[in-house]
Amino acid sequence: MGIFSLCEFAALNSRIHYVKSRMLRGGDWQTLLSGSDLKAAVGDLGSLPMGEGLVTERGDGSLSLRMVEHSLQQNFITETLTHMRFLSGASAEALRELVRVYDLMNLKKVLRIKLGYEGKDRMSELFVDLYDLGRHSLLKMEKWRELTEGGKIGNAFVGTCYEEDFKLDIESAGESAGLLRLETIIERSYFKNLYACLKKSGGLELLRMQLDELCLEQMVRLRYHFEMEIPAIQPLTMLDLSASFNEKLFNKLMEAEDERSFFELLSAEPAFKGFDCSSLGACLRSMRLARMKECKAILNSGAPLSLRPLTALFMLKQQEIRDVVSALQIKRFQREGKKGWLVMPEVNKSVVREASL
Repeated sequence: MGIFSLCEFAALNSRIHYVKSRMLRGGDWQTLLSGSDLKAAVGDLGSLPMGEGLVTERGDGSLSLRMVEHSLQQNFITETLTHMRFLSGASAEALRELVRVYDLMNLKKVLRIKLGYEGKDRMSELFVDLYDLGRHSLLKMEKWRELTEGGKIGNAFVGTCYEEDFKLDIESAGESAGLLRLETIIERSYFKNLYACLKKSGGLELLRMQLDELCLEQMVRLRYHFEMEIPAIQPLTMLDLSASFNEKLFNKLMEAEDERSFFELLSAEPAFKGFDCSSLGACLRSMRLARMKECKAILNSGAPLSLRPLTALFMLKQQEIRDVVSALQIKRFQREGKKGWLVMPEVNKSVVREASL
């Protein structure tokens, strides 16, 4: 490794420690989870580092949690892309691909608008503000907006990881299960590309843990929620990229007649010992908790000369935003019993129990 690479990672790791120091701590979670006033909680969030410049209101002045979430995610994107100036080559490519998960989210919004969701034309109802990745996006913002306003996908994704996916006629995706199938196809394309990037730069083991979660969710949703035939499910899953799933285990689990039986079989697998396999939600939370603890361990272990720490930070921040939005939703709908489903408070020496007292 040359002197430039050594300096590159030294500068990057200094930046990583700075961002990590601004993440929510136990006391911050305590504040957000205490009390029942949603407006006060949003105000508290705005006083924290992650809430700087937070957009919380619609044009009419009313509080909007969707605006809050969009603002948190956009701030995270902007912050993450500042790391690009410390990177080059394969490392820069890997970070760019990590952030392009937001291109994937934009693409899903476009598809839901075009195809209608749950059999309805919801173009006017969907929250269509797009995530802006600047020059690192697959498409310019003008092109993304054109697609949301009815423009044809056509050759928009030629030269990207989605090129083969859109050689299909997207209108044939239809509704409900068809749309889910198409979304699963493009997810696979994105994560396959990200897998190749992280394999060169570091952080692959964290991605494989995440792919375990995605495989589990895909299998359960496609088989038991949308009643898709087993032969049609396997090509859509990411078994070849997963850490814990493979074709043999897939076939064994798919023998289950219902979701309950599926998780009974899963609970007996060595890789899932210690996880809560009582339901899909419980199992996903257990898996995310294990992944976040591994991410935190990587950040606490020093500054190895790879992209592992930045990959770990990226995943921690994504989960932090997910949990903050969930915490606000809990307040909005007064579902205090759901606090135990959050992940990051437990990673941060759980304050969920104390906040409930």
